[in-house]
Amino acid sequence: MTIESSNLLIVGCVKDVENEFCGEFDNLVKATTKFKNRYYLFVESDSNDKTCQILSKYKNDINNFEFISLGKIKNNFKFRCQRIAHCRNAYVKEINTNRIYKNVDYIMVVDLDGINSLLNEKSIHSCFVRNDWHGVFANQKKAYYDIYALRHKYWSPNDCRLELNFFDKYRKSRSFNYWHSVYSKMIEIPENSEWLEVSSAFGGAGIYKRECFVNNLYVGEEENEEVCEHVSFNKTIIKQGFNLYINPNFINSAFNEHIKKKFSIRQKLKFALQTLFVK
Repeated sequence: MTIESSNLLIVGCVKDVENEFCGEFDNLVKATTKFKNRYYLFVESDSNDKTCQILSKYKNDINNFEFISLGKIKNNFKFRCQRIAHCRNAYVKEINTNRIYKNVDYIMVVDLDGINSLLNEKSIHSCFVRNDWHGVFANQKKAYYDIYALRHKYWSPNDCRLELNFFDKYRKSRSFNYWHSVYSKMIEIPENSEWLEVSSAFGGAGIYKRECFVNNLYVGEEENEEVCEHVSFNKTIIKQGFNLYINPNFINSAFNEHIKKKFSIRQKLKFALQTLFVK
């Protein structure tokens, strides 16, 4: 199936994105112009800015644009990933029950907080040079960042947060434990590399075939522990015998665009110093 004959649904969860949404959305529109038809569905919750007003304007101005606002739900969940899973399951339900989306062939899941600034038509088209996949995920220049959602038998087989908590029990250096559990796994995947088969990934953008959403849900908590909702969703896909990959040419971001929002200058400096001694 070619891009020109395919219908694409772009989905995502949004919260307090009034400063990023317009640029991110416009970029997504430009990057997906060759698809036969495009639909847009976003799920909002807990925003304290003008996100809902912006979404309402887009709904009035753009064909096939829909959004669902779940209101203030943060206090209903113990863990952040539980809340996000709840929001994601809202679009899963729509995909499976709303007749508007009955002819959708591919679902593109995206973050809209600035991570997809380098996404373009070329990077998306690179996902369709082959058809032996059910889900394909983005890569970043210089270093792949989304270790939390990543599962690969050699690269990152376990939950990096649980690994970090384990090392914190035995080593006092939080910075070094972060390096060991997270930063050291942020390897560069050259764009000319072969596709990497994974058990789970995300990286801010992923394209799935429609069948991945049948009898599948996101889960953000297991046995009273927070878990990445992408891992639980992708685990079901793997159990069905489907294939998931990171496509090195599916570039959506540079290295620091997402990292810099989460870590202090001091932590980034320690990370930079450590990289001088680790190859």
